[in-house]
Amino acid sequence: MNRHLFLAFSWTFGHVGDVGITAGFLRFLQERKPELPVRLLAWQGRENPEFSRAQSYYPQHHAPTEVYPNIFRELIGDDAPEEGAWRRLVGRWGRRRLENFERGCLGSREAAAMADDLLERFPLELYRELESRHPDLATLFSEAGFCLFNASTSLSFGRLGVRNWWGQTLGNAMPLLIARALKLPYGLSPQSIEAVDWPVDLVYRPLFREARFLYTRDSDSLLYLEQRRLLNRNSGFGADTTFFFNRPDTAWATEFLKTRDLAEGGFAVVMVRIPICRPGSPDPVANAIPPERLARLMDQNREVIEQWIARTGLKVLIAHEGADTIASAREHLWSLLSPEAKGKVVCLEEFWTTEQAFAVYQRARLMISMEIHSTFLALGAGTPVVHHPFVEAGRKMEVFRDLGLGDWLIDADEGSPGEILAAAFAIHENHTAAQARIAAVLPGLEAKAASIIAEIERNWRS
Repeated sequence: MNRHLFLAFSWTFGHVGDVGITAGFLRFLQERKPELPVRLLAWQGRENPEFSRAQSYYPQHHAPTEVYPNIFRELIGDDAPEEGAWRRLVGRWGRRRLENFERGCLGSREAAAMADDLLERFPLELYRELESRHPDLATLFSEAGFCLFNASTSLSFGRLGVRNWWGQTLGNAMPLLIARALKLPYGLSPQSIEAVDWPVDLVYRPLFREARFLYTRDSDSLLYLEQRRLLNRNSGFGADTTFFFNRPDTAWATEFLKTRDLAEGGFAVVMVRIPICRPGSPDPVANAIPPERLARLMDQNREVIEQWIARTGLKVLIAHEGADTIASAREHLWSLLSPEAKGKVVCLEEFWTTEQAFAVYQRARLMISMEIHSTFLALGAGTPVVHHPFVEAGRKMEVFRDLGLGDWLIDADEGSPGEILAAAFAIHENHTAAQARIAAVLPGLEAKAASIIAEIERNWRS
């Protein structure tokens, strides 16, 4: 049997970084193991319009890749089939105990017993359900040589008070739980772990311990796991695979710059994060920033843009990592700019692809961004960045210190516009040196990613 690498998950298309994570990994794999078959479990279910897009998109980065729908959304929860594994789990424990497990108020003995069920019994029942109802998806496990969980923050539980174990996090962890129950070797590509509240740590402790490796993409997550006794014997700092995305849409970027009068190497990209609560939004940050604090952060960005233009004369492109800021950036940032600044600022009016974003980042003088994954894309393209997130954005910001680029990281609340501008002007005035710093960092990231491929090969099930 020609076994495949089982990769979970592909994440969404509404965020250039989400696409870059999976596409960057597949591109890296294509360069080193072009013959290795990959079966990718999509983030989307079969009926989601994005699923068909994922099926056609990801094989462009690594030819022997097949994409499968996320069936766990159908098999776990109120809409799960009668007589299925989920219904049996509910029957064993009752809805009240399940709710209390999620809320963290189940008794310790019962919580431990339920965690044991989630580790030993439920995964096998769910796998048998796959075999009977979805045999094509059961082969993701039965014919795999290794199961790799893609870089993400999706295993966090309790971050900013969000405790959606049954409706979200359990489904995220299910490929790992089934792999463990089937004794299929598995590992975790670099994660950022924001929180693992009790009693989910009762599930994660053996799940993480028995993985062949557990890497984090920032040292702060590694320290957090150590503090919580959740580390694996083979743990360490790894590279977020967004760094390895390298598929620019050159023709689109050339035309875009021409029509917006943006000179290559003669503009800054500015990107903001505006966490506004929306119904059904899974983003735990959405409720964390009150309006007055958001207004202060946007005024900070206004001053940065206006002072950048005044001192350098160079234009600014307000761009977007996620589609949600297309309208909100106009409302909360563009509207604050002076008439003179508006004449030197271009707003991206519609959402772009990761290929288009990467090609534009390649041509920018530098990036000033509250969002992190676009900084990874920009660094991968050789473009210097200043990252100024708020603390709720998560531990992954620490990667800048891990890479020796800590002077390019500024806390959005504790830092001032002057500090952000000082970092930006230092890059602008010593641009060749800033590019050299990036060039010195990237080989180490590639070496870390290559070591994960080697780990997969060493642990491959024959």
